[in-house]
Amino acid sequence: MTDYSGWTDEQVNEVIAVKRGWKSENFQMPSNDYRKGWYQPYPFPYQENIIFNPPPFTHDWRLAGELLEEMKGITTFFYDENHRWCCVMDGTYYYTYTPQRAICEAWLVWKEQG
Repeated sequence: MTDYSGWTDEQVNEVIAVKRGWKSENFQMPSNDYRKGWYQPYPFPYQENIIFNPPPFTHDWRLAGELLEEMKGITTFFYDENHRWCCVMDGTYYYTYTPQRAICEAWLVWKEQG
């Protein structure tokens, strides 16, 4: 089981994006340099949906909520006495500084478990 607690938000967001079907590739910019871009393949026309950072699952409530919805019924979520957010799944506690990050770490482990 991977321990995601030491990963940056950007690393966690990239892994979740790939697992949710986002693609990443280098795009040529008007200045002729290349920049990594993220897009969702079909049915979304990628030319209109390129973003230059992975989707912010660790900060955006809507995106984190989608992950939580997938795990519906198998997680418990709370704010503890030490002022940390926690998502509990299968007896394992995922403590982090934001509720969205706790959801993301639990979702990644849930996906690893298959």
